Amino acid sequence: LEVILPNLRSRTPGQIIEALQQRTDDLGEEMDDASLSFSFSRMSEGTQCHLPFIGLFASYVHADVIGNNFNSGDRGDVYREVMGETLEAEDWEAVLNEATRAGFVRLVGNRIYQLHPTIPAFLRRQLASVKGDEDLRRMDAEFMRFYAAWAATYEERMRNGDRNAVVAATIEEANLLRALRLAEAGNHWGLAGVMAPTFNYYYKLRGRREEWAALRFRLLAWTGREMAPDADQDRAFLWMFLLGNEANDAQARHDLDTSESAHKRILDYLTALDDEYAQPNIATSYHQLGNVDYYRQRFDEAEQWYRKALEIRERLGQDRNAANQYHQLGIIAEERQHFEKAEQWYKKALEVRERLGLEREAADDHIHLGNIAKELQHFEEAEQWYRKALEIFEGLGLEQDAAG
Repeated sequence: LEVILPNLRSRTPGQIIEALQQRTDDLGEEMDDASLSFSFSRMSEGTQCHLPFIGLFASYVHADVIGNNFNSGDRGDVYREVMGETLEAEDWEAVLNEATRAGFVRLVGNRIYQLHPTIPAFLRRQLASVKGDEDLRRMDAEFMRFYAAWAATYEERMRNGDRNAVVAATIEEANLLRALRLAEAGNHWGLAGVMAPTFNYYYKLRGRREEWAALRFRLLAWTGREMAPDADQDRAFLWMFLLGNEANDAQARHDLDTSESAHKRILDYLTALDDEYAQPNIATSYHQLGNVDYYRQRFDEAEQWYRKALEIRERLGQDRNAANQYHQLGIIAEERQHFEKAEQWYKKALEVRERLGLEREAADDHIHLGNIAKELQHFEEAEQWYRKALEIFEGLGLEQDAAG
């Protein structure tokens, strides 16, 4: 109905009914397809040429995003070969505004348009019928690569709790999920591996952990839960991320046996590679096994794991990761009530994190330094540390953490 009503501006109800009846009788179309085909046929030639590309998208489309990213470079070359010419953002705005008037999309603001649920499948069929299935696959591949690059660009911002990044991901979520499904269908392990961490941060920031757990389970079923040393490297990296993430969630539930088993499986795989390039991931496994022993209150064993990880991080110059080890060693010292030593470790972690602009992680150090000051009955100093943490949480929009 939404795509038929705009036609009443230029056609009588009788004329529209007659046109639809002809399409159902002569072309064998269902009524929904007949309605869409009739409205589509009345659009301008340029819009009929380019609008089918929008069928690659699942929910929202941004004129600036497609105008700036599908008109140059390799992606622009493919678009030009398939569609005949590329469009600037302003041209896409004109196409989408015409589609809005026809009821195919709805403008929600800032050149962002929402697709009617029935539109993507219809437009993909239009694209395939005119350009062929092979060109449709080529465009799907560019769509997939674009959203993998988008996810890679936003991963760090999502990790740091950037509110604008979360808003952008909320708009693009359905498109990102479609890109991920395309990666699965084509066994593009590397592209899926780029997207998975961004989904992890996004769903957890939105408090949608069960959805992330379900997606992770699906991806692990795809990669398999065991990995041979000679497996495809991209597949193995994705597997390590997913299994390690699952193990961390098990640890958070205090299912320490499951967590330890998974991390040791990953460590066994990495050591079997006998490759210097595996050292950073081996350090990650050491760190995670340290966490398992920490939660078991086996502080000596935990410290050994953390120091093994730290040796690798410092040798490789991985300051951010080294800061994580400093922080964990501070926690071990704090548990032993070695408060001065704990303070030294936390301040060492804080120096690195502030230098690197890692506000969210730095806030954790502020909190622990506040706890140390409180234990030493330096209450004014403790308040200063806590206020610094609160300021960071509120600045990042992490109200839940601020309330804690």
